[in-house]
Amino acid sequence: MSTDFRDIYGSDGLYGLELTCQAWHELYAWVSGDYLSKTGESCLGYRTKAYFIPLGFGLKYLKLFSIDTNQSIGLYAGAGVLGTYLHTKDDSPFVVTTLHAWGVGGVVKGGILLTKDSLFLDLFTNYSFQSFRGKGSSEPLVYAHNTTINGWSFGSGLGVKF
Repeated sequence: MSTDFRDIYGSDGLYGLELTCQAWHELYAWVSGDYLSKTGESCLGYRTKAYFIPLGFGLKYLKLFSIDTNQSIGLYAGAGVLGTYLHTKDDSPFVVTTLHAWGVGGVVKGGILLTKDSLFLDLFTNYSFQSFRGKGSSEPLVYAHNTTINGWSFGSGLGVKF
């Protein structure tokens, strides 16, 4: 996420689900949904709250290496499109108090997949980039601007192979 967003809301707390299906040989299709809800404080001390919901889909290349008959390790890299809903509520008189916006962006991802039987552990990193158009206001002294939320995320996930 951008440094302005991290300064106000912090950098933790994004949760999500991903569904991945083999499309062809070592090429996999994926869809994902994430959710972030954070409260923060602007540089002037006004309370602000943000909801951030990225929805994505794309492809990734996964190469699996067998360790034994029921264990394997995999490496993957992929990319996709993100449609992201952003909702903010601010107490400051200098910004639009409530903003509902959809942004379009993308994501690149990579990771390591450790499998045993039908269970797996996914250690991943993603870089996402989204931009949102500011909406004007008829209120005096209110400032609206375009917002870009880019950044790395690192995490882990547990899952089941079907």
